[in-house]
Amino acid sequence: HFMLPKFKDPDRNQFKTWLKGYENDWTPPTNTPFIRYNRLPAGNYTLLIKGADPNGNWSREPLEIQIEVKQVFYKTWWFWLICAFITGAIGYWAFRYQWEQKLQVERFRTKLSSDLHDEMSGLLSGIAMQTDMLQLNTEDDSIKTRLRHIGEVSRKAMSKMSDVIWSIDARKDKMGDLLMRMREHADDILLPLNINYSFEEKKIDRTHRVPPTIRQELYLIFKESINNVAKHSNANRVN
Repeated sequence: HFMLPKFKDPDRNQFKTWLKGYENDWTPPTNTPFIRYNRLPAGNYTLLIKGADPNGNWSREPLEIQIEVKQVFYKTWWFWLICAFITGAIGYWAFRYQWEQKLQVERFRTKLSSDLHDEMSGLLSGIAMQTDMLQLNTEDDSIKTRLRHIGEVSRKAMSKMSDVIWSIDARKDKMGDLLMRMREHADDILLPLNINYSFEEKKIDRTHRVPPTIRQELYLIFKESINNVAKHSNANRVN
């Protein structure tokens, strides 16, 4: 509010203002003894006020009022710095959490594959060896046939178990491990049948990590193909 020293007919008093730093010139005279500004940008301003009595005598020197409008907190640099720090901390925590979860899964896969290899492979190979020994010590053909069948089933189970152990082993996740496994299977199946083969690789990064499910599916497709070649093709060479 801006008061004039003459109190006769105060409703006829006039006022004009100029907010330097926001307006370019004086506002038109008005009888309203107050002024309002909404949503001023942050900064420093000088409000100049002049008044006139009912006779139109304007004050020589304006009243000066210094005004400081502070920035809202969510537009300050320190607020954005805190937000960036919090966002970075959350992102780092989420990354560490995912990485730890991934490491735990890989440790579990490695331990599980090692335990399966030690327990199941030894058990199945022991069954196969015992059936072979029992076949040598019996003369009954029907018992020999059953023992031979048990041995074959044990070896098939051991082969399948070997594939399962390989597929879940976290240490075998690279593309090079998959290619090596493919070559080993081709050697085991084709070479005893005198079937030569060539194994050609194109545009393959051997260090690329392959998800376990995809690695297992690719290997099973390859394995089935090689088995079909061995059983049905009568081939002497495979590319």
